[in-house]
Amino acid sequence: MRDKYDLSGFENFSLAREKFNEFVNRIPRRYAALLKTIDTTGNNIVGAKNCRNCFDSDTLNYNTENARYIFMATGVSDSYDMSETGEGAQLCYDSVTSFGYNILFTVNAAGESYNVIYSDLSRPAHHIFGCIGLRNKQYCILNKQYANFPIELSPFAYNETIANEYFPLDKKEIDNCGYRYTDIRKYKGSYDLTIRAKDIPDNIKNVKDDVLNEIIGCFNGNACKGIGVFKIIERELEFYRKNNLPLPRVCPDCRHYQRIKQRNPLKLWRRQCMCGGTQSDNRVYQNTINHNHHNDNHCSNEFETTYAPERKEIVYCEQCYQQEVV
Repeated sequence: MRDKYDLSGFENFSLAREKFNEFVNRIPRRYAALLKTIDTTGNNIVGAKNCRNCFDSDTLNYNTENARYIFMATGVSDSYDMSETGEGAQLCYDSVTSFGYNILFTVNAAGESYNVIYSDLSRPAHHIFGCIGLRNKQYCILNKQYANFPIELSPFAYNETIANEYFPLDKKEIDNCGYRYTDIRKYKGSYDLTIRAKDIPDNIKNVKDDVLNEIIGCFNGNACKGIGVFKIIERELEFYRKNNLPLPRVCPDCRHYQRIKQRNPLKLWRRQCMCGGTQSDNRVYQNTINHNHHNDNHCSNEFETTYAPERKEIVYCEQCYQQEVV
């Protein structure tokens, strides 16, 4: 790619990216990234059995079993609706960053915590209800006279958390839920831009050191996810020069949301394999070998996948993908 395209310019870099996307969309995609799994649905999972709607779980030294709606977890068993947890967690429900046994409706239950309900920051604790910030405690109820952890005590507004990246809500929806909302627009205009994104040199070879003094206007303008301006720092400029890459045209916040959009959603659709026999259903990809279901028959396999039906990707079942691509 680098030999064929001069990637030092933003225009050529964008063109190369478009051509790459066109190319990969002509190749069948495996319906899901599942390795060493049994009776499991989801995506990006290694080592799981009897799991449904689970995502981004690399079990390492633990296996995930009998779990539902798990996200970024390691070795969860007999649990439901958990995220960023694992290492042998069992019988857990609706909790985040919690490790232990019988953890319910809880955030940050660490260490050997067990029998923890409606609590936060137990490190470790057991047999507690409605508590916050306990260390090596047991048999506590409402250490601060709250029935559970009040949302108003959260140090972050809803739209400042990762929840808003995967389940975005507007201000009205956030207010209706009783969560705090931070209006980042109030910071817009706090910094006077000195150069617009479109006026940055196209080629990194033409960028001078004085760009470090510039306050750059985000190319997305009013649609900017940040405060509308950004700066290039010294180590960042060194990185672009070393790798012969153009300067970005949008702010770090907008770049982050661009990356988020490249990930498949945390949702599954029931679909049929797109292998039509000799080629894909959309006639973009021509099969290279005769599949087990034979060239004159459409593959009958169905599966649950994070690729929505209206998307352009060619989605094959495990068998057709293994025969055609691996």
